[in-house]
Amino acid sequence: MKLISLLQTSTSWTLIDIGILAARLGMAFAFIWPGLNKLSDPSGIGEMIQTIGLEPLLAIQLATFIGTLEIVSGLFIAVGFMTRPSAIFQIVILVGA
Repeated sequence: MKLISLLQTSTSWTLIDIGILAARLGMAFAFIWPGLNKLSDPSGIGEMIQTIGLEPLLAIQLATFIGTLEIVSGLFIAVGFMTRPSAIFQIVILVGA
C-alpha cells in the first residue's frame, strides 16, 4: 500500500511530466537535426534521392520540402502544438526512410 500512495504524490506527477517533456524534446531533436542537415545541403540529399529515379531539380526541391517539414513538425512536437498530425507525419517519414 505504501508504494501505491508514494506513486500518487504530487511530486511523482511532476517527475512524470518531466519525463514526458524529455521524451518530447528528444523526439523533436531527432527530427529537427536531420531537417537542418537537409536544408544545409539540399543538393547532396537531392543526389541521394535521384537514385530512385527522380529528376535532379525535383529531387533537390523534395529534399528542401522534407527538411522544412521535419523542422516544423519537430518544433510542433517540442512545444506541444498539433502533436498528433506532427507525429503522423514523422511516422510517414520514418516508414519512407
